[in-house]
Amino acid sequence: MDEQLLKEFLADADELIAGLYADVEALREGRGEGRAQRELLARLFRKAHTFKGSAAAAGLAGAAGLAHEFESLLDAVRLGRRQADDAALDASDAAVGALEALLGAAARGREQAAPAELLDRLRELSADVADAGAPEA
Repeated sequence: MDEQLLKEFLADADELIAGLYADVEALREGRGEGRAQRELLARLFRKAHTFKGSAAAAGLAGAAGLAHEFESLLDAVRLGRRQADDAALDASDAAVGALEALLGAAARGREQAAPAELLDRLRELSADVADAGAPEA
């Protein structure tokens, strides 16, 4: 783990977390509003992507892995494979909360793994739901 990168990431991470929370809330409040929703999803996706890369560079594998799964869910919503429904939004809130907790642990010198049940939930939600109703060959 690169201690200098970790210190820099932790110094900037509060702003990223606050932005993620705000964007998820804005998405919750403005579902189905066309272009504005697409722009919001793109911004949220970029923040999750930035978080993932920064966490990985800082050596926080658990946070980077969780951010990756969160990013996959956002990508599914962004590409129209999944609705920005309560399940996706609740999982997004949970992901941001868990990222915040993982950062707190890292700041105290205790890197933790992401909660397995949350990772599974994000993976399930980001799966291509268009295939879910397709008949098997």
